[in-house]
Amino acid sequence: MTDRGISETNDPRVRVLWEREGKTVRLGLEVDPPPRTPVASLPPTVRREESP
Repeated sequence: MTDRGISETNDPRVRVLWEREGKTVRLGLEVDPPPRTPVASLPPTVRREESP
């Protein structure tokens, strides 16, 4: 099952988009109006498999 939502921030121009599937959560930023330069970038995540 997948949950999705939009969370408001203290800046009305910025919203956080989130999607949760199991233990995985994906986050995104929506900025209105879009900035001319990137707001932030994150390094790629490393997935770790859990031992049973």
